Amino acid sequence: MTGPRFTVAIAAYNYGRYLQETVRSVLAQTYRSFEIVISDDFSSDDTFEIARRFASRDPRIRCWRNECNLGSRGNINKCYREARGEFVIPLQADDAFLRPDHLACVAAMIDAYPHVGFVFNAGLFVTNEGSIARRYVPFLTDVVGHGRYFLSQISRLPPWPSFTAINRALLDRLGGEDESLVVADFELSMRVVCSTEVAYLATPSVVSRVHDQAQGIRVGCGSEEAVCRNNIECLDAFARRFPCDDFAQKVIDATKSLFIGGYRKGNLPFYRAQYLAGQFNPLLARWRSEGRRIGLYAAGEHTRRLFEWTNLDSDDVICVVDIDPRLHGTAVGGCRVVPPEAAFSADLDVIVVSSLSHQDEILFALGLAVGPRVEIVTLYPRQFIGFQEALANLQTLSSGMRNARSES
Repeated sequence: MTGPRFTVAIAAYNYGRYLQETVRSVLAQTYRSFEIVISDDFSSDDTFEIARRFASRDPRIRCWRNECNLGSRGNINKCYREARGEFVIPLQADDAFLRPDHLACVAAMIDAYPHVGFVFNAGLFVTNEGSIARRYVPFLTDVVGHGRYFLSQISRLPPWPSFTAINRALLDRLGGEDESLVVADFELSMRVVCSTEVAYLATPSVVSRVHDQAQGIRVGCGSEEAVCRNNIECLDAFARRFPCDDFAQKVIDATKSLFIGGYRKGNLPFYRAQYLAGQFNPLLARWRSEGRRIGLYAAGEHTRRLFEWTNLDSDDVICVVDIDPRLHGTAVGGCRVVPPEAAFSADLDVIVVSSLSHQDEILFALGLAVGPRVEIVTLYPRQFIGFQEALANLQTLSSGMRNARSES
């Protein structure tokens, strides 16, 4: 390999106040085979001066200033064309690598699975004050497999660009981002995963900032209506431009129905109390008789409703699981809310997915993380087409929760 292993592609526009931390997070990496390319999109602030100072001190850094503003999509595509690395990481200019071993972990995955052309990982969204706004955790464990089986997650929960690494030859073949689309990286990620093997790393190792001046995918997505409209546009473009097999097409059609229905709101019927009790109480009676250890996943309205509308009591439940750190340490129905790793150290026998909006994502993540011994129960109809086929074709590599359980 003559060039560097990675090109960290930073497309920047008026982000001088963030660029230093972004670049320094790359320079702090323990894995050293990388280059950084910084494309300043005709900024009016000191973005280019900062980039040029870094480049003057480190030969691994190249930078330039565009003669006119290309827009966020045109600018990242220029970075892609200039990349010399085997894999490209489109690190947003206001984001940063959270862990110094991020590139090392991605490289280890590529070394272990040479056919993988796309790696994406869990990540954190943080405010300028440093608090966690939300987490991107589509799976609870490291996973690898043919990309089409990741479509259900990619199409519903697309990875943030900074959370990805894409084979450069694959990028060249696919042509980069479609500059006519508002959230073009979403559509590109779907094209990429249908073209290669894919790996996911479950440890959050990149942070993305959430702020009012954010660019890129956030542009044009200021309302739920805009999010739905732009995502449907991406799904339609993907269907037109990329030949899918039947499985992939079914997943895309099902995902499109979610956005048509209003970003997963109002698509599934709310159960009436009588119906929910009729479905749930017989299961609860069986679990009680068998002495099963029960956990609930999701600490929201539907969990409260479960306590109100059924025979469920706080004494039946070991814990309530939620990935939102703001809820950890609180209680729902008298039951404590804990992160997934704490829940699985409790050695649960049954997990009830008590969520409407995110049921399929939770179900899929659990199906890969906990194995067949744990009974997983859902309260609402499943929408993901091909769930069992996807589980059968994705390989679980490791599980922090399983390790935590074995150590307890």
